[in-house]
Amino acid sequence: MTNPRTHIDGVAKATGQSCFQRYTTAGERRVVNRLIDAALAAGYSISVCDDHAGEGDWVLRSSTSKRAIQNSLASTDGDLLRVRAPLNDGQTGGQGRLIGVVQLVWGNAADGSEVISDHSDNDETNALVATAYGQEG
Repeated sequence: MTNPRTHIDGVAKATGQSCFQRYTTAGERRVVNRLIDAALAAGYSISVCDDHAGEGDWVLRSSTSKRAIQNSLASTDGDLLRVRAPLNDGQTGGQGRLIGVVQLVWGNAADGSEVISDHSDNDETNALVATAYGQEG
């Protein structure tokens, strides 16, 4: 039996495109790119779990590289993003303060209006999601 994730990754690799480029719609990419851009502009890092409920593999940890984040997305039907503040945010140890999580589910609406299926309800995460949907205030 073929591992679906390996097969999808292999097809994407053979075409020179990441799963994010190949298997998501332009609308989904637009919304998620705005989310990534807003988080990185705020100085946050993003970790990616390849399951929208956070029960899969953490395929990327605390990255500030837009390309690495994009390349970690859409190898499954959903992803969980964990957004953290930088270490100089007064935290000690290996990780910055948790800002929030954003659940992405691919394929719900081509225009991207439903790609963010849930997120932490706090000011910082709400602002990121509003920016992602073009509602920055």
